Amino acid sequence: MYCTNHPAAEAIGVCQICGKPICQKCGSILDGALVCRSCIGKGNLCRSPSAAGSPATGQKRDDDIAKVLIFVCIAIFGLGFLLVCFIVLSAVVAAFVFGMTGPAAPHQTPVPAFTANNINDTAVTLTLQDMGGAKSIKGLIVEQPSVAQKIVVSPDTELYIGDSFVISDPGLAGNTHIIVESMVDGNLQVVMDTYA
Repeated sequence: MYCTNHPAAEAIGVCQICGKPICQKCGSILDGALVCRSCIGKGNLCRSPSAAGSPATGQKRDDDIAKVLIFVCIAIFGLGFLLVCFIVLSAVVAAFVFGMTGPAAPHQTPVPAFTANNINDTAVTLTLQDMGGAKSIKGLIVEQPSVAQKIVVSPDTELYIGDSFVISDPGLAGNTHIIVESMVDGNLQVVMDTYA
């Protein structure tokens, strides 16, 4: 490579401002960079080597900028992810600590199913047909409101589906109102209100 101004002279490098090849006579070292006298004479020093940098330095600056941008993008994504995780975790903790999972399910009272069949004018058969969600049914109390009479049948006996009890009383003569109570899961509960 030869000098732009002296074609017979071998170039020692290129001007760091205009990029032309220059020889020893045409170039000067300015701030550690080779600059041609033409650029110095024209006042092209606003693009001084220290400000513009060599092509290798410019590439390094671009690489540094790219690295910073990648880091910023990763940091923003990471902070966003952490924020979402924090919000979800806060909601879960609030749900358990403060009971924000909604209202509690209403308590379901078990409703056992009994049938009453007249045997004759003085007897009725009571049969447990379904537990109705109850875990335990014990004993029967048969009440006749018209005569203010209660008949207690097997107060401590555990009842199971298909169990039948015959209630015999002269007061049960034809179409008598009876109320049957039983201990359902430990609570006294009306299990039948009918006419037998």
